[in-house]
Amino acid sequence: MDGDPLFDSANAALAFAYNFEGRPETSSMVPASDDRSKLPSKGLGGLDGSAQAGMIKAEVNALDRFYGFILAAKFAQHHKPCACKAPCCSGFTANWEWREAIGLISMAPIIVTATFNCMSNNRLRRGIVERYFKEPVKLKELAIHAGVNADTASLHNERIVKILRESERKAMDAIRERLHAAGMV
Repeated sequence: MDGDPLFDSANAALAFAYNFEGRPETSSMVPASDDRSKLPSKGLGGLDGSAQAGMIKAEVNALDRFYGFILAAKFAQHHKPCACKAPCCSGFTANWEWREAIGLISMAPIIVTATFNCMSNNRLRRGIVERYFKEPVKLKELAIHAGVNADTASLHNERIVKILRESERKAMDAIRERLHAAGMV
């Protein structure tokens, strides 16, 4: 790759890739006189931005699948704006990429086996994973909703969070190396 990398860090590259919303009018075909200051990452938009986001995600996809889910859960928005104007609409819709990552993480063998000597409860595991990835989930309320006592929820939380922290660290180390080798950061 010629010149300076497009991104200052792996975090910036991943945030761009997981949150890029391309618009044809913001591609490199737009005259340079147009205002690009509102575009993410050095003026990338349209097909150029889509291609860059795709290249970053290709590097993520080359990692262990679990690490890819961890990165999607960490960097993708939980919800996206919705402009449907329906009376029942809150103005936001679920980001299915994030929801899928959360679901797959909570069902991953490494997470399920973290509670091997306890009753496995998918609702509890999923809530803990959502909570780890910054969804506003209160552990006491989650325990009640999952039908377990607070001590069980706390034990599950401790074990699962330990695995998620270590996995996130490993995923970030691996993607930093790949993005650096690819000349993106």
